[in-house]
Amino acid sequence: MILSHNPNMAPGKGPWQGCHRGPRPTPGTMVWCMESPFSDIQDEQPLGGLEARGGLLSEALRGYVPIRKTFVQLPNTSATRPSVLGALVHARQGVALQLLLLGLALEPIRGLNLAPARWAQMLRFRSRPVSTTQVLRAVGQLQERGLVDQGASRRGLELNLLREDASRQPYTRPAGGEGGKGYFLLPHVAWDSGLLDSLSLPGLAAFLITLHDTHQKPSFRASYEQFAGWYGISERSAERGFRELASRGLLLSHPQKIQDLRSPSGLRTVWWRALQDPYSTSARQRLQALARNRAAKAGGSRP
Repeated sequence: MILSHNPNMAPGKGPWQGCHRGPRPTPGTMVWCMESPFSDIQDEQPLGGLEARGGLLSEALRGYVPIRKTFVQLPNTSATRPSVLGALVHARQGVALQLLLLGLALEPIRGLNLAPARWAQMLRFRSRPVSTTQVLRAVGQLQERGLVDQGASRRGLELNLLREDASRQPYTRPAGGEGGKGYFLLPHVAWDSGLLDSLSLPGLAAFLITLHDTHQKPSFRASYEQFAGWYGISERSAERGFRELASRGLLLSHPQKIQDLRSPSGLRTVWWRALQDPYSTSARQRLQALARNRAAKAGGSRP
């Protein structure tokens, strides 16, 4: 670019200002002005919490979270069946449950240390923002339950996970044969779609229980009266949770008449439940097969 000096301009306002660093040129001379090599570089805007969460979930590569089945229900050889999920629901520790699920999802990203405020930005509970104070309280609740083994400061939080069955053992990725129960899958799309951000605590519990009970079979049956003994979820909460899933078009139900010697008709009705795509058993199996193929090409392995 060539600029011509205008001697009538006010002192200090010559056209070489901002581009001429040598002695001031003589009035009337021509001045070469180099264009800035940084003129096309613009500052980026920070990602919002939910966008950042989506980016981190993409870095985790799997597309789903493997969760031990003992998080939802203990083996039938145990004296009692309810486990960690029922305890969190009973104590109404919904933010702690959300934080644990997100921590498990981001576990493949080693050394992830974020400010508690950033964790809070990545969470929603019943579509409401979560505060830093709620995150710090949730970490304390998880620590008391033996699900993480460190506290947190307002400067940084790296979730040091323990096994999700509250055994206080160091976390390892679950394997299929553990305790005869193995694990179930929580697809990342549950976060990407905002589903986990908006479900109530009973709805989230019903969703996780259905994922748990349909990991290998496409449907399961359980009466509301059985939920307290099996999962630690009250009959009322179970009914509310499944009603919420049905209202969102996520739940499929099918009645079956079975023999009942104590019924006047000799029959009673039981209900089978299953999840719609993208959470159906077949959809989760496809997701897992895709992740395994990708891991095999990369020379690694993931559950």
